Amino acid sequence: MPPPGKNEVVEITVTDFTRIDSFKAKNAMVFGMSLGMTEAQAEKIASYDPRISVEQDKLNGQRRYIYDSCVADNDTAEITLGYLKWNEDDPALAEIVLYESFWQFTTWPEKCCDLFSGETQDPDSELYKSFFGKPTKRKVMLDIPSINLKLVQFFYPEHNMVITQNTDGEIVTYTISFVRKME
Repeated sequence: MPPPGKNEVVEITVTDFTRIDSFKAKNAMVFGMSLGMTEAQAEKIASYDPRISVEQDKLNGQRRYIYDSCVADNDTAEITLGYLKWNEDDPALAEIVLYESFWQFTTWPEKCCDLFSGETQDPDSELYKSFFGKPTKRKVMLDIPSINLKLVQFFYPEHNMVITQNTDGEIVTYTISFVRKME
């Protein structure tokens, strides 16, 4: 797939960005929201999409959670799709983090599901070979062996992305982060 133009955005709910070799997170939009937006801009754009709701984290004022607002009326459980994160000293959206539940909002669900699996870290997988490759850095964020709890981040600066692997007992989950500035 040809690369997007210099300022062309890629709405990842409708475009499989892993097919764009030169993809950078700065070109990503999620439900119309993109890196660099102010909190007010992101909240206004989110208000136009009836499928989602965006709510401020009660403990962290720089974070807004993205929820599935299409949950059945009789279902009190909220489905968290991810979150938006701003840094305290910068009004521009710094990071968009997506959870596995996000895949249901894409037009490419089968391939999107692979993003939230070990496929991103498996050198034999097509996703690893064709898009991610070997991470440039691996960082253990949390490791508590006594309860088998571990959080590991894998960095992909060529795409401005971070994959986080969360191991909790026998359960392994992944999140995808689009970041404005890499560490």
